[in-house]
Amino acid sequence: MNIPAAVLDAVLLHCREVYPDEACGVVYGWAERPGDVHGVLRMHNVADHPRFRYEFDPHHQVLIWKRLDSLKQRPRIIYHSHTTTGAELSPTDVRYANDPDILHLVVGTVPEEVVDVTAPVERRTGLDIRLWRVEQGAATEVPYTIVERVEDPA
Repeated sequence: MNIPAAVLDAVLLHCREVYPDEACGVVYGWAERPGDVHGVLRMHNVADHPRFRYEFDPHHQVLIWKRLDSLKQRPRIIYHSHTTTGAELSPTDVRYANDPDILHLVVGTVPEEVVDVTAPVERRTGLDIRLWRVEQGAATEVPYTIVERVEDPA
């Protein structure tokens, strides 16, 4: 998976802005290029306890999925932050992951050290960023590459 630095920066900025609650959202890409992403949509965390879990508003999620489809885009990654643990998927995260084609990016932050998003991605401290695929109840880490940008296929 190729993730542009600007996309990862947008995810990290969202995590910082809602800290100490968990951030959540969608990273999307073109329908015909499953290995590339180029955009971020923030979602509002509607969980009862947003410091400890995330949940999308289901109505909003359906609208977003339909809008992406109409633009020939696909949700490729669901992201969220863990504000008191590392970037491993929790049992709850795995249980609710129901589409093996959508990966899961988890940003684990050190609670005392909210990340300075102005530092280059590779030199940020207090971060644990991992990408996961969930299939049949099992999570497997997926490698990713931070790239400058992804070319538009058009």
